[in-house]
Amino acid sequence: MSGEEQPGAGPDRPVTSDPAGSDAQTMTSAMLKAMTHPLRRQLVRALTKRMYARAADLAQELNVPANSVSFHLRVLADAGLIMEAPEKTNDKRDRVWTPTRGSLNVGSPDYGAEDIELAGVLLQTMIEDHLDLVKRSSARWREDMVGHDLHTTMMHLNVPMNAEAAKKFFETISRMASEAAETFDADDPDVHMWEIDVLGADDTV
Repeated sequence: MSGEEQPGAGPDRPVTSDPAGSDAQTMTSAMLKAMTHPLRRQLVRALTKRMYARAADLAQELNVPANSVSFHLRVLADAGLIMEAPEKTNDKRDRVWTPTRGSLNVGSPDYGAEDIELAGVLLQTMIEDHLDLVKRSSARWREDMVGHDLHTTMMHLNVPMNAEAAKKFFETISRMASEAAETFDADDPDVHMWEIDVLGADDTV
């Protein structure tokens, strides 16, 4: 179904450089360009946690001017990454946003990138985000080792698999992430937005 046929759909759209199941959509040039901007990636993450939000809500949460947030939300909407949720508005002037449904594929051997240059830029920003996550997680690691709450985790596995088994492995991870995004309780104060980077390579790399 298209975004218009699913008003208010809330799950995040996991971004991957490999096919993430049969429902993964190859990102358009507009999507690739929109997601290269760090604030827009922040807005998508914030919307995913809230499910529905107004520009003013997101501006306050991210400490960014409301007019800037409104501009970037329109860019995300034009790219098809978020959409309006008119059923959540108070009147015709009110505008509430929500993420669109489904996972996204930057490009892979099976699904070529629509714009290889933009795909490369987005992948570079994903690497930078990953390095930032590693730094923040490392700083928190010792605290989590002696505490009782799980806030960070790191896993390193060596798994013998052929290409087909590896594809199914990563598809399973993507499917589990989508299921979690569809079923979480937005009103649960214990729900936090987890940043999960999945990186894998075989022994030819």
